[in-house]
Amino acid sequence: METKHTLLIERYFDQLLSPEEMAKVEQLKKTDSDFLQEFELFRKTYQALKLSTIIDLKADIKEIHQRMGSSTRVARIVKLRWMSIAASILLFVGLGLYAQQFSNQNLYNEAFTPVGDYVTNMDNDLSEMENAIELFNNQQLDSAGQLFNKIYATSGVQSALFYEGHTHYQAGRLEQAIKSLNKVSNDYKPEAQWYISLAYLKMEDEANTLKTLNAIINNNQDEAFVLKAKKLKRKLTRPIRKLVF
Repeated sequence: METKHTLLIERYFDQLLSPEEMAKVEQLKKTDSDFLQEFELFRKTYQALKLSTIIDLKADIKEIHQRMGSSTRVARIVKLRWMSIAASILLFVGLGLYAQQFSNQNLYNEAFTPVGDYVTNMDNDLSEMENAIELFNNQQLDSAGQLFNKIYATSGVQSALFYEGHTHYQAGRLEQAIKSLNKVSNDYKPEAQWYISLAYLKMEDEANTLKTLNAIINNNQDEAFVLKAKKLKRKLTRPIRKLVF
């Protein structure tokens, strides 16, 4: 679970802090016990990620195999070998439990929120778009999708195309959702791209997830979605994921 200091600590271990931020970290380590506890957790994890323990383990096992010819030492060596293997297993279990928060499913659950309702009914005479939104909100997704498709086909309204994509998304038709959302332009494009990245993430397609996040960041069209994309990208590229997943 992230805290208000998680980003600062992550950037510290990624060596991205300014001198002022480094000074802030040192001050917090002295004055904030919660910060220090979280900092130490990250420090220990990063130490493990250097793989020194695993490298030493491999060296020990290699040495054990070379020395197995000495029958007088077999019992002690076998014991040492299994103690080393047990230590390795414990290390990976610990890393695995910590890394679960960076699994694709957990990252998706953290990042996903249902699309908002941007169409408001101001009277009892519902427009075609409002009717489609009402169907969408009531989870009548097939009917809503057909109506959104009709509206877009006849008028080119981008919001209709955006919501058509989301009828597929909520119905679990992720490839169709991506296809529709990729056509969205204008002010709806950054949000459409954000949901495309989440669809890829849900599909366990990390390469296209990162490609889409980079597009959001590079286009820099909407600051809110640029920040979301940077945050998710940072989590997807954490070193611990390369070790555990």
